[in-house]
Amino acid sequence: MERTKLKRDSVTAQSFGTVDWVSLRVKYFAAIMMPIGEPFRGAQMNGGAGVAGPARMNVATDRRLPAGEGGEISTDLFLGPVDYQILRSYERDLDKMMDFGFSIIKPISRLVLTLFTWLHTFIPNYGLVIIIFSILVKIVVFPLTRKSYQSMHAMQELSPKMAEIRAKYKDDQEKMNKKIMNLYKEHKVNPLGGCFPLLLQMPIFWGLFIVFRTTIELRGEPFMLWITDLSLKDPYLVLPGLMAISMLIQQRAQLKDPKQRPMALMMPAVLFFVFRTFPAGLILYWTLFNVLSLLQTEFMSGKKKPAEAT
Repeated sequence: MERTKLKRDSVTAQSFGTVDWVSLRVKYFAAIMMPIGEPFRGAQMNGGAGVAGPARMNVATDRRLPAGEGGEISTDLFLGPVDYQILRSYERDLDKMMDFGFSIIKPISRLVLTLFTWLHTFIPNYGLVIIIFSILVKIVVFPLTRKSYQSMHAMQELSPKMAEIRAKYKDDQEKMNKKIMNLYKEHKVNPLGGCFPLLLQMPIFWGLFIVFRTTIELRGEPFMLWITDLSLKDPYLVLPGLMAISMLIQQRAQLKDPKQRPMALMMPAVLFFVFRTFPAGLILYWTLFNVLSLLQTEFMSGKKKPAEAT
């Protein structure tokens, strides 16, 4: 049955032709009617999502009675959580009612949820699952972040030469750009190399955001101390504060140009206000990823210094 738009606290849907199942879904739970045998020939439904009271669902379906006397028709009724594995077990495409985001994000969201639930079979605390997941992601993107660090370091070394070119050809923009591009080619530097890890992180981050906000697996799951529900925001804003501090330290460690430092100082403050209402589990992941990135930067800086001294 096709999805319909929710108007206030009520929804109305109508469909003709083959209908495999009809459902009313609230955030974490659903009521589903599935015909046994032949599909519905049509269905009409109206219901409420429970904004102004309990969720309700009225359904009228069109069924064909079997020929002969004493014919019977049967229907399965599901009342329960919108759990990905449970819905998939019916093998009737019920998992299509789940919102995994845009088409390009859906595979990532499904992979994240599958990995989370698999890890949870060994690790009873979803907060620890997020920590393990952060480490796994960092290991996977390590080669890219290493190249990003090398690219940023090379750009810093070229900064004096680029300043000379800009000063020398300040009245000829075309020639200045050409000289700078030749400088990049000569030293084999990609000016956009520092952006690749962030671009890779955004689909993962968005997939995590969808998993935390829409799936029942993380609902009501505690971590430790004041974090009693990883799907809700941090009530005391401790994790957003730690995330902003980790970003600030990371920016100060990476940026050497004094002109870029005001922006580097402002960005963590802006993201603190943006992220303060995000699920605590998502902020936990992002903070851990920042800390791991800092450790990686320190590790690579330590390896670089002896080579430069030699």
